[in-house]
Amino acid sequence: MESCQIGWNLKELGRHEEAIESHQKALKLWEEEKTRLDKLDNFEWIGLNLQELGRHEEAIEMHQKALKSREEEKNLAGLADNLEWIGWNLQKLGRHEEAIESHQKALKLREDEKNTAGQAWNLGQIGWNLQELGRHEEAIEAHQKALKLREDEKNMAGQAWNFESLGINYTELNQYEKAVEVYLKALELRKKENSIFEQAWNLGHIGENLLLQNKKNEAWQLLIETDLPKEKVFKEFGDAIIFKEKKEGHAAAFAIGNDLLVRLRNDESIFNINACLISFFANLLEMKSSTALFQDLCEEALNLFPSPGSQTVIRAALATAEYVAGGKEPAYLETLPPDTALVVEAIVKEGEL
Repeated sequence: MESCQIGWNLKELGRHEEAIESHQKALKLWEEEKTRLDKLDNFEWIGLNLQELGRHEEAIEMHQKALKSREEEKNLAGLADNLEWIGWNLQKLGRHEEAIESHQKALKLREDEKNTAGQAWNLGQIGWNLQELGRHEEAIEAHQKALKLREDEKNMAGQAWNFESLGINYTELNQYEKAVEVYLKALELRKKENSIFEQAWNLGHIGENLLLQNKKNEAWQLLIETDLPKEKVFKEFGDAIIFKEKKEGHAAAFAIGNDLLVRLRNDESIFNINACLISFFANLLEMKSSTALFQDLCEEALNLFPSPGSQTVIRAALATAEYVAGGKEPAYLETLPPDTALVVEAIVKEGEL
């Protein structure tokens, strides 16, 4: 038991490799003692730590071992837990069809348990995987079912997440007004939670969908008037660029990106320009814009923002693209001027590249 408790505490500290080692020691002891339930717990805890380390195949293997025994003991909650963890890891591996199957099994068990929170969570995960497969109508249906359950249980964070997911799917279906409607609902819920980042994210996506309706002035006014971190909102406006490139090509995407940069330059007195540029280019890299579009927008920014600090940021954005494409080799950063290298690291962090 002591090794298991140590493992729990190491996991909470983010020391996942040590946590795995501790649970493996506990497993060995309980195998010798034939203590079946505690052995199962350790399989599950090892799986959770492997998941945190991004070792998803190994995590699935651990949860499958636990699942087999949970089936034998007819433990509905334990079965559902492991199916959910398997589904989560399958999603991370891009195996979305299998993830949906795992979450559907877990959903049935949560229904048998009368566990509405568990039902809503699995419906949300099914919706997310359907979205990744481009099955947006089905994804919307899953999120709407989850929303109904979460409204009944007064889960504001869960409701907000489902509204946000609906917004993503409505945008993909070119239903921009519906997307704005659900993002506004999510924004109101995030305000009640006082979650600043999520509020900025939603306001940014409201702006994105206004831009996609060619309501550029209305979108820009939202940005000017908000008290939220403007660079975070501006970052999400950039999703309209990626969407346009995917649907209509380079010229349409460049037109939106160029318009945003020009507006930023014209209203630079009310913005932290360099923070906005870092967020803007981080988002383009995160969302995987084409190399040509990224380079063209960088060149345009170099013309629009002549200050030395902004020039450093924009050149760092170009360097970041090379750095990421090259596998983020530390030696590359050593070839850059120190101030440029610092901005590269900031862009990588902002975009989670």
